[in-house]
Amino acid sequence: MTRDSTRSVHEAEPFDEESGSVVTPIYQTATFAFSKAEDARRAVTGESGKFVYSRWDNPTTSRLEKKLASFEGAEDAAFFSSGMAAISTSVLAFLKAGDHVVSIRDVYGGTFELMSKILPRFGVGSTLVETGDQLAMDKAVRQNTKLVHIETPTNPTLKVVDIEKTARTAHRVGALLLVDSTFGSPINQNPIALGADLVLHSATKYLNGHADITAGAAAGDSEKIRTIKHLRRDLGGTLDPHAAWLVLRGMKTMAIRVRTQNENAMALAEFLSKHRKVKAVHYPGLKDHPNMLWQRSRCEATGEC
Repeated sequence: MTRDSTRSVHEAEPFDEESGSVVTPIYQTATFAFSKAEDARRAVTGESGKFVYSRWDNPTTSRLEKKLASFEGAEDAAFFSSGMAAISTSVLAFLKAGDHVVSIRDVYGGTFELMSKILPRFGVGSTLVETGDQLAMDKAVRQNTKLVHIETPTNPTLKVVDIEKTARTAHRVGALLLVDSTFGSPINQNPIALGADLVLHSATKYLNGHADITAGAAAGDSEKIRTIKHLRRDLGGTLDPHAAWLVLRGMKTMAIRVRTQNENAMALAEFLSKHRKVKAVHYPGLKDHPNMLWQRSRCEATGEC
């Protein structure tokens, strides 16, 4: 806990060399100036790594992206103006007409619309399978399947999907596995370590933690994130630098917030599960949650407890 809390505060946020500020400044600017035309050319072409335009990249947002990448065990990250901007841009970055995607049914409403209605309009086939049905997932992937998308735990039903098994299914046909880990947060799970290619977040929720901004993120290897950022530049769903600063502020307490939320949720779930007026409680930590039953059966069958 101490390590995560320390990282929440200090990771990717060195003190400001010009002022000595220990808090990342808000670079509330649309454009960046250059003293030489050649410097501007090199920045535009990406040769120098300098900032050009905040719709492309911004120093405040860049610090935030480095912080999330560190927590997710990723090489890089990209932040967006909402969780759906992160999901839609990441999905579109790797698809073209004639491709196929597979998704679980229990996904966020906007994601469901994207998979079931929007992608087919552009010639991308989509198959939605029952959440947690690994056999159905195995049967759904095809040779032209380019993406498999899951959300775990799901919003709001808190169903849990086996990331490792789904990664093997996706990679068997050369598809990428995208995991919406919003409800898990980087404190509770790291999908990349379990085989996912990209991890997605609605930063509106646990990353920020203060319910005062909307934001989204994608994290993965540098090549994939570079592809996503290039499309983000064109589609325009970039996160505003002030909102990026607010997420940086929120992430400083992420570790302690999430662990306290876990403890409180577990206590509430246990209390409600024993209440005579409550028919069912859906919480992954409970022993009678379907995922916990699966874990117990696996333990009994293999001895891997």
